[in-house]
Amino acid sequence: MQGKIILAESGGTKTDWWVYHDGVVVAKYLTGSFHPAHLEGKDVADVLQLIPELDDSTAQLKIYSAGCFREENKQILRDKLSAVRANVEVKSDIDAAIEATGYESGWVAILGTGSVLIHFDKSNVQLYGGLGWETGDEGSGFYFGK
Repeated sequence: MQGKIILAESGGTKTDWWVYHDGVVVAKYLTGSFHPAHLEGKDVADVLQLIPELDDSTAQLKIYSAGCFREENKQILRDKLSAVRANVEVKSDIDAAIEATGYESGWVAILGTGSVLIHFDKSNVQLYGGLGWETGDEGSGFYFGK
């Protein structure tokens, strides 16, 4: 990783931010969730000003968020972030889980506020669960908390 990269991982309750400079973590931040379902009426500029490195227009911003598996939800988040900052890459937390394995096929689970089991190969991604707390969401933090 060369240059400055701002990487965010957003779940159902919080977003973890890491600022890398030439591959070294130089800062970490914690904010509320950027899940597209939680953005209605939210001014993301107020949250983003808490991260001073975002003022650096040369820094890449990559965010992996829960709720962004469908393209229309990615676009909701991209639109909110792009109103404050140009050049934003938005991906799903599912993409992050798959990329983190380093494999071309296999299984991975996300067990956070929500939960989902993912089977993936070169051309297909299948989700099991991940339908939200109303339908059970067994294995999630919400499920065990209730």
